[in-house]
Amino acid sequence: MKGNSLLKRGLTVLCLTLMLGLVFFCVTQSALAKPVPIGGELPDPYLSVTRKTIGCKAQSFTVTVKNATSYAISTEYTWIKLSRSGNTITINVTANTSNSYREGKVRVVANGKSLYVNITQYGTIIVKKDSSTGAVISSLSLAGATRKGATLSSKIYVSCNGTLKVNSISSWITVSVSSRTVTLKVAPNFSGSSRRGALVISNGYDSVTFYVYQDPFSPALSDFSCTDTFTSIEITKKLKDAISPFKSSNVSGYSTADLKKYTKDLAQAIADAMYIVLPPMEITAQDQYNPSGQRVFGSYDPLGKKLTVDYKCFREDPMTAVATMAHELRHAWQQQHGRTNGTLLQYLLYYADKKRLYESTTEFFENDAYYFQNWFYNQIIN
Repeated sequence: MKGNSLLKRGLTVLCLTLMLGLVFFCVTQSALAKPVPIGGELPDPYLSVTRKTIGCKAQSFTVTVKNATSYAISTEYTWIKLSRSGNTITINVTANTSNSYREGKVRVVANGKSLYVNITQYGTIIVKKDSSTGAVISSLSLAGATRKGATLSSKIYVSCNGTLKVNSISSWITVSVSSRTVTLKVAPNFSGSSRRGALVISNGYDSVTFYVYQDPFSPALSDFSCTDTFTSIEITKKLKDAISPFKSSNVSGYSTADLKKYTKDLAQAIADAMYIVLPPMEITAQDQYNPSGQRVFGSYDPLGKKLTVDYKCFREDPMTAVATMAHELRHAWQQQHGRTNGTLLQYLLYYADKKRLYESTTEFFENDAYYFQNWFYNQIIN
């Protein structure tokens, strides 16, 4: 019996020893998994975001709370709404419809320590006409061109926070920025129809599209001087040779056949120098008169696209007759070089042909032909 009692005591001691060892093992493992910081204190809590700048639109972003065993969130700003899930805070911001920026903050109390998220929200980008005191506009309407078809210039004023950037997405509009003033340079619209271009205005966080509308250019031809668009031609050897027979002192002695041939050769040489197709041509001895009853040496019909020349005039006043030939072929040049996708002059030519404006001597194209005639005459006698 005594031996059994000793055996029982030994087993009890063994069991207690094993249990104490198991407890020690568990405690040791727990201490390894969660080490106690030096000094026995947790690291300071902190936030993944402490300052945030955003655009004017309604939006949200998240902030993570680090090293916090517990935390609380709050804000006194009505345009900021908060929610949380675990260690993540979601901050919802309403749209800022004013033109001015606003600032707010979120308070986070973590482990008894106050932390803050500072928020700056930009105001809405607005565009005004000409200056900071002008009316708010969303687009700009412009004429087709200035009086002489030059590039148009216009200004707008942009009110925004941040750094202003303006980009044109239309090739016919170029922009430059000085402070908050944007200068637009707009090319003439020779397309024959209205067009719409656009600018993208941004401040680094938001952008708006600003539209520019431009009417087609409808020129008032009487406003133009022919010197605005005049282009000369090269007096080539071929052209000089064609003019030479009319400089002879024996012009009055030419036969009718020779005179007609020289006249035809001259017309072809001038047409070649102008880079035009020589229109159908009638060389006649019938006198011609303008609407005022004055006798003329030649004429050009823009409707029938026909050149008529009185060859007798080349006997009477050969140099004036040569200049008249240049004058009438200038009208053919005007008609053949007109198009909508070229220069101002080419568009004016197209416009005149379309509107049938050749008849009046007060109109641009008659003046242009006279100017060319005088220039040509000076080349001949020099």
